[in-house]
Amino acid sequence: MDREKPQIATSDDLPHLRSLFEENGPLSAYGDSCQFDLIFDANALLRDIYWLSVKANDKDTRTSVLEALESEVIQGYAPSYLRTEIAEKIQEMSLRYDIPERVFLNQWARFEGHIHFVEVGGPDEGGSDDDDPKDVPYIRLHEMLDYPVVSRDTDIRRMGGRSVDPDICFTIRLYARDNAVELQLVSMAAYSTMIPAAVVSGLTNFFRQMIVPRARSTPTWAWIAIVMIIGIAFIHPQSRKYLQDTSERLIEGISPLLGVAHTLLTPLIDEYGRATLSSAETRRAIEDSLQTG
Repeated sequence: MDREKPQIATSDDLPHLRSLFEENGPLSAYGDSCQFDLIFDANALLRDIYWLSVKANDKDTRTSVLEALESEVIQGYAPSYLRTEIAEKIQEMSLRYDIPERVFLNQWARFEGHIHFVEVGGPDEGGSDDDDPKDVPYIRLHEMLDYPVVSRDTDIRRMGGRSVDPDICFTIRLYARDNAVELQLVSMAAYSTMIPAAVVSGLTNFFRQMIVPRARSTPTWAWIAIVMIIGIAFIHPQSRKYLQDTSERLIEGISPLLGVAHTLLTPLIDEYGRATLSSAETRRAIEDSLQTG
């Protein structure tokens, strides 16, 4: 029977976890979380707004774009004109589908709160006949920030901009979920081993003298279990005394505990390996797409 996959963390945990691993964070040396700066065209959001307003069965349902924005793995930008364009399109959808505007506006608000708006002016009616005037604000912002534009509109590229398809947000959402698991497990491990320097020194000597000669073939999970078990022993007074007085008996008696630790820790270690590999692969794919978009 397959083991049930442990629920370690979700993308909603990323904002907090990211603060631990940022440049001046307490765990900055042990991991990182990438954020992607993107400019959003109206057409990249309208389909999601429609689907969430009309098709979604659960009011808490999220699209890939919305989850990536809420997890802050996407830093979203848009010209201020986006608000005008969305409002106009919502009016059209309300009339077309006979649905109150407020239904669409409520869903739009979920996106709007996570987008940084920049004033770059409105549509340029005096441009080339081949240019869509409504695309001009997005091109201006792209030239200002040099971030790719998330758009289904091929005119963005034709007008000299760099664009990516909204489908990239699905990959970014996968990265957010895996990165959250990766950072959560690293933070759990880091904080569980934060014990005084004197104890660390004593534990190191203990490993050298007692464990290493007897455990050349000890697997990775066992070392993790040993650290956790001995860490607890050092912290708890009675266990500490037991460790000091009967270290040889501890080595003999630790094997059954390792069996339990193996059962408990293996799913976490497997999930860490999967999440780390997956987040690295998706991150490379995202970065490649954004560079060549």
